[in-house]
Parts: sequence; C-alpha cells; structure tokens
Amino acid sequence: DEEQGSPGHSPKEGKGSEEASMLQEGSAVVLTGLKGDMAPHNGELGTLTKCRHDKKKYEVHMTNSGADVKVKGPEHIALCAPRGTPLSVGAGVVIRGLRNHTELNGCLGRVVECHEEARRFEVRAVESGQLFR
Repeated sequence: DEEQGSPGHSPKEGKGSEEASMLQEGSAVVLTGLKGDMAPHNGELGTLTKCRHDKKKYEVHMTNSGADVKVKGPEHIALCAPRGTPLSVGAGVVIRGLRNHTELNGCLGRVVECHEEARRFEVRAVESGQLFR
C-alpha cells in the first residue's frame, strides 16, 4: 500500500456549525465517511462548488474523475491545508491512496511519526486505532 495523508483541520466525529461555516465554495476538500454507493469517493480530492449550509447540502467537483458529487452533511467533507503545508506529529489527516485496503480510504487519522527526508509518515486512524506506516 502507498499511504498518503491530506492535512485538514482537526478531524472530529461531527462538525459544529462554526467548522461547517469554514466550508466555502472554491475550497480544496477531501471526502470522508461516505457509505453505500458513495463510499468509492472516500479519500478523493475535489473542489467545493456549491454550499447550502442551511440545508447541510454540498456539491464537490472531483479532481481526478471530473464528477460532480452531491454530499449531505459537512461531516463528510474535510478542508485541505494549502499545498506545501508541512505535516507534524499530531496533525489531523485523511488517509487516502491505499491500494490494498481501499475501504480505509477517507478515514480520519493523526500523524504519530514523521520521516520528512523520505516523505513518509506514520498515521493512526482515529476510529479504529490502526497504525499505517
């Protein structure tokens, strides 16, 4: 597996109204916690194209596929930190890019160890406690 993380704002089980209001059209985001037919989009990067905070409805244009995905609930959207933002121990990330365990893409995690010179990071999944190296 090739594990990658996308730094985001402190992952939490649910997003409060303050954090949800940080979701703005044009923001780079990653999808997380989607179920059923939407699950394959977990861990995918995209751009937020529509925000209806009052109805908790969002639309994300997916970077790789070009698909427009409708998402209900801000808890399924994590903001990406700007490109080049360094990861550090304790940083919240979304696990993505797994090839052998695709069902884990989109899981929230925390960086527990950094190997900057090799651009590798050890991440512990928030929900399961599983360690990714």
